[in-house]
Amino acid sequence: MAAHTGEKNHICNICDKAFSQQASLNKHMTIHTGEKIHTFKCKLCDKAFSYQSSLIRHMTIHTSEKNHKCGICDESFFLRGDLIRHMTRHTGEKIHKCGICDKTFSQRGSLIRHMTIHTGEKNHICNICDKAFSQRASLNTHMTIHTGEKIHTFKCKLCYKAFSYQSSLIRHMTIHTGEKNHICNICDKAFSQRGYLNKHMTIHYSKKNHVCKICDKAFSQKRYLTIHMTIHTGEKIHTFKCKLCDKAFSYQSSLIRHMTIHTSEKNHKCGICDKSFFQRGDLISHMTTHTGEKNHKCKICVKAFSQRGTLNRHMTIHTGEKNHKCGICDKSFFQ
Repeated sequence: MAAHTGEKNHICNICDKAFSQQASLNKHMTIHTGEKIHTFKCKLCDKAFSYQSSLIRHMTIHTSEKNHKCGICDESFFLRGDLIRHMTRHTGEKIHKCGICDKTFSQRGSLIRHMTIHTGEKNHICNICDKAFSQRASLNTHMTIHTGEKIHTFKCKLCYKAFSYQSSLIRHMTIHTGEKNHICNICDKAFSQRGYLNKHMTIHYSKKNHVCKICDKAFSQKRYLTIHMTIHTGEKIHTFKCKLCDKAFSYQSSLIRHMTIHTSEKNHKCGICDKSFFQRGDLISHMTTHTGEKNHKCKICVKAFSQRGTLNRHMTIHTGEKNHKCGICDKSFFQ
């Protein structure tokens, strides 16, 4: 009768979710315990499922074609529902919410794995050192400590870089999609990954004890000052290298922007001369050649330039650096 009246008297003692039937509660409890009840079995391949609806969806693998295609990465699926779930990887939408800590996930499977953090269940045990893990993937990764093997299961289909964790692949994909969902609440600067935002926040909260002796600009970290000094000295520190064309950059953000050359089209077009660019920022910089706007100012002589590169070259006049040498007579020049 509970099915008709809507009464939900069967309550989960972990997350308080209520169900109208005991059977539904029993199935729900497997989310917390990690136990797998496989009642519904496929007669064609012997795969088993906890829910009949899961078996019905599975049967399309044997009877259908993959007609549901992703418009971003061209991956195909048997079911439209699987395509919709897959799209959350590109959009970043997180519709699956944990009822205990309110953390959200784009995939239901990720939520189920997350729940083991609250239950404390660790059913995946290493047969060498007996260390236990809540997730099979964590055990697999741990096993590489004993075997020395490197498992790169999750591969990027755009640049073929591989990762041990799916979460690492998802973070990596933002390099190709250009998504920047992590926004600084102080200056509104946006980042593709939470880690980049955290590093950026030190700009606002950390003391800037590292001061440039030439222009007095201050930095929170010594390495930022070191990189900044290259503007004055003309020295090039190329720490971040592109694995596709071997071009190198001083900043990781510059490398990320550069990657769009390999993965994107020139969609940012100038309305005056029809020149096209991979990035909107490059288009904005280009527009100054038409408008004559000069936003890059020298702090020593107040001379202004339309391009940052021109300002950087100009700074060598003040620093005295002559990095351009003649190969015949060894005479040096600023530029």
